[in-house]
Amino acid sequence: MTGLIVIKEFYGWTEEQTILEYMTNLGMQYALNVEEDKVSLSKRTLQRYIKMSREESISQKVMIDITRAFLKN
Repeated sequence: MTGLIVIKEFYGWTEEQTILEYMTNLGMQYALNVEEDKVSLSKRTLQRYIKMSREESISQKVMIDITRAFLKN
């Protein structure tokens, strides 16, 4: 989910756009290592993970580390 949130923020997608891409974009599913038969995401779940990434210190650290890694490349 962290990878999806990073991609969402990078592209400036709305929650609806993010869910659509996650559910329908095979390249996205491949990049995020999502198994074909396990593709499922509700708006509430996405919102919960976004909230956790902003509020919890471990999630914040992961988001910062991933963002820094992307910026280095």
